[in-house]
Amino acid sequence: MTKYLHQPKNPNNCFTGQKPNEKTLLYIRKHWIVDVIIILKALFWLVLPFSLYGLAKYYSPDVLDDVQWAIIYLAIHFYAMFVLAWYFIAWLDIHLDLIIVTDQRLVDVNQTRIFHRKMAETSLSQIQDVSGQIKGFLGYVLNYGRLKILTASAENDVFEMAYVHKVPLVTSKILEIRDEFLKNEKREHFEIQEQYNKEQEETSKPTSVE
Repeated sequence: MTKYLHQPKNPNNCFTGQKPNEKTLLYIRKHWIVDVIIILKALFWLVLPFSLYGLAKYYSPDVLDDVQWAIIYLAIHFYAMFVLAWYFIAWLDIHLDLIIVTDQRLVDVNQTRIFHRKMAETSLSQIQDVSGQIKGFLGYVLNYGRLKILTASAENDVFEMAYVHKVPLVTSKILEIRDEFLKNEKREHFEIQEQYNKEQEETSKPTSVE
């Protein structure tokens, strides 16, 4: 398993809200290509104004006086701080977004803003279909794609995550966990029904009168 799809070392205590008898089976995170994309974006928007400033001052130094050039240079530094703040927020959004699969349910953790996290969940029995789609040249080369999980809940929730590493493996793993859960649930239901039938038979037996 990679760090984008792995089994936790301590499955009984992995996330806030985990039930006492619940085991975490999988963590699903985004592919490292997303880190590369936001780093390249941040570098582009950082380098661009400094490059333009340098070119303008080199080829047209007399257009503005020293004070005006200093003000522009200071403004560019403030702009650079804004870009770095955007990078930090984007990095948080990537690394705090994850899907957790336990032996009972699926939990979707979505970092919508820097101080706001949205969590949604569904029972494994509610999972109807799991699909993965790989698009584009990079997607095929680096083996990442979009994960989509359809549920049969009252709200018809759909859990989605883009840039999922080894998305075909992820889909098969989730379906395998769901099928195992349904099999166990069916067996437990059968055992309860069987025990109930035995108790009914015992109570319906006529008592002997001495």
